[in-house]
Amino acid sequence: MHKVSNKCCEFLKKKPAHEFEKIHGLKPITGIMGSESWKRKTTFKGCFTSKGHFTPLWDLTDDLRNEIEQYCGIPVPKVYEYVNQTGCAGCPYGQHGKGHGFENTNIELSLCGEGQRKFILDYFSESYAFKGYVYQPKLFI
Repeated sequence: MHKVSNKCCEFLKKKPAHEFEKIHGLKPITGIMGSESWKRKTTFKGCFTSKGHFTPLWDLTDDLRNEIEQYCGIPVPKVYEYVNQTGCAGCPYGQHGKGHGFENTNIELSLCGEGQRKFILDYFSESYAFKGYVYQPKLFI
C-alpha cells in the first residue's frame, strides 16, 4: 500500500509552524533562502514575507552559507552532496501537478543537476509509479 500523499507538507511544515504561532503568539523563523526558488526570489521583498514570517536567510548567498559552515565547523548532512535542498524539489504532490499534469515536474527535474535529478527520481520512485509519472527529459533539454 502506498502511504505517501499531498498531506506531507501540511503535517511536517505548515501545521507545526501554525501551532507554534498559536501557542507562543510569535511568528516562526524559517530557514528559507531566496535563491532556492524563482517564486521566493520574486515574491519576497526582504526578510519578512507578506504574512509577517521572518526569513533571516532570505538574502544569504550559497557562498556565504558555505563560508559560515566552514568557519563555524557546522556539519553538513550527507544528503546535501546530492541535492541543494530537501524541501519540495520533485515532489509529485505539491504545486507541480495542480492543473498542469506533470509538466512542471518535468521542467523542474530538467533544470536540476544530474546528481540531484537522480536522487529525486529515486527518492520519489514509488510515488511517481503510483501516480503514473515518467520523467521525459528530451522534452525540456
